[in-house]
Amino acid sequence: MDDVTDLADRAGEGSLGRLEIGKDRMESWIAIHDLVHTYPHALDRHDAETFASLWHPDGVWDFGADYGTYRGVDAMVAFVSRSWGIQDGHHLVTNAVIRFRDDGTAYGCSSAYAQVSQHDGPTLFPMVVSYDDEYCVHDGRWVFRERRVATDHRGLSADELDRHRRHRSEAGPR
Repeated sequence: MDDVTDLADRAGEGSLGRLEIGKDRMESWIAIHDLVHTYPHALDRHDAETFASLWHPDGVWDFGADYGTYRGVDAMVAFVSRSWGIQDGHHLVTNAVIRFRDDGTAYGCSSAYAQVSQHDGPTLFPMVVSYDDEYCVHDGRWVFRERRVATDHRGLSADELDRHRRHRSEAGPR
């Protein structure tokens, strides 16, 4: 018995064919992981072409009550382009979990720490966001079918923090 067949049998798969399915699944997992991590780079670099390529043409980008819901790549690119006109950001994505429904659909979640600054002033504020995703294969590539974004925490902006510090120093010792 060769090493690959022995490994498959010990893993309970029973055949080399099952091991190949696992290889395809791993390649898909890597492709989705890359998709999840390309998203913040496209946003932070104001790269509309890359951003658009991450989505199914009929995809949904849902911010809920915070910023609304955008359906279709054109609506998403229009929204993000307006955003780039007033602010910059830096996103650090982490905690990605990816699960497969079948060979062409999957779902997942991840978190991000984002630092956002406004163009018209020194306002800088941190945010922690959660992403709940639906992925699908379109034109031979994994893309977002839907991304729901929730702001879990928004810290004080630099201006708000300065006001807070001034107020505390004016109030004197406790």
